[in-house]
Amino acid sequence: WERNAVWRDELTLWQDCVTKSPGKARPHNNLGLALVAQDQLDEGIGHYYEALRLDPGSDQYHYNLGVALGEKGRIEEAIAWYRDALQINPHLVGARNNLGNAMLAQGKFDEAIRHYSVALQADPYSSEVHYNLGNLYKAVDRLDEAAAEYKKALSLHPGLTDAINNLAVVYIMRERYEEALPLYTEMIARHPDNYVGYYNMACLYARQNRVNEAIAWLTQAVRRGFNDWNLLKNDEDLENIRDTSYFAGLMAGNKDEQ
Repeated sequence: WERNAVWRDELTLWQDCVTKSPGKARPHNNLGLALVAQDQLDEGIGHYYEALRLDPGSDQYHYNLGVALGEKGRIEEAIAWYRDALQINPHLVGARNNLGNAMLAQGKFDEAIRHYSVALQADPYSSEVHYNLGNLYKAVDRLDEAAAEYKKALSLHPGLTDAINNLAVVYIMRERYEEALPLYTEMIARHPDNYVGYYNMACLYARQNRVNEAIAWLTQAVRRGFNDWNLLKNDEDLENIRDTSYFAGLMAGNKDEQ
């Protein structure tokens, strides 16, 4: 009974293990995971460092520390720990993927592609890596390849909303509106209370100069909580409805928040 109380959650369990076995690496690592999961990043990072002091040869401990540092915004440090993890295990998919993401964010596209490609060699069924590779191809305007990667991600994870959305964006960039429409329809069906799908529908119709339909979808987005008035003011996709009385009234009613 007393032991069950100790095990009532992951955090308490691993705190107890660290107290009883402070010289073992695994309890420190797992306590770090539990702390990071509860957004206690600094304390979690401290336990990752202790796990690595006790077991410096663990690729997973290096990777976990990199993830936590990345969440803190300490990107260069995170990159260094991902690279250390890959020195130990070149096929560690999570580290390859995250390093690819970091390179993409820094505009180092060739290096990002290399890391994503190696990750997919190790795990060709990773929807996350296919999705991220799609994002890279979209960023460099290789839109056919981007669409192919988003489709692969969705074949592996059909409910991956970000991939549904970004595939639709690629179709819109190519003015293939009829192919984007069912994707946004699916987004709304999956997440009927989320304004994103409704806003994107408004953009889709506005780009086609279908003003009344665009306004109807934008109205639905606002009713569901859309309130990014600066985006609304500057989004080029909505150019065709900016001269309407509806749009002027919407912006005037939220002038103080812009």
